[in-house]
Amino acid sequence: MGYSFPIFNRETDRTVFNHLPQLQKVYIQDPHAEQIKLIMTGGFSIFERGSAINLRSKWQGDQNFYLSSQTEQFLIPT
Repeated sequence: MGYSFPIFNRETDRTVFNHLPQLQKVYIQDPHAEQIKLIMTGGFSIFERGSAINLRSKWQGDQNFYLSSQTEQFLIPT
């Protein structure tokens, strides 16, 4: 799913992530990919270590994020 995560849509985003217990990878393609990852890990329970949502999911932490600062072409997930 491609998505821009606008800040005004945070509650909807939280609902979506909370209902994705099989989430295993998040690809971030943006010149500021690391900052976006930090926003996501701080804003959504599924990415917080030790949270109830995290414990129910297959999320393993930082190794599940794939960051790319290259924006000349679309990232093709593997």
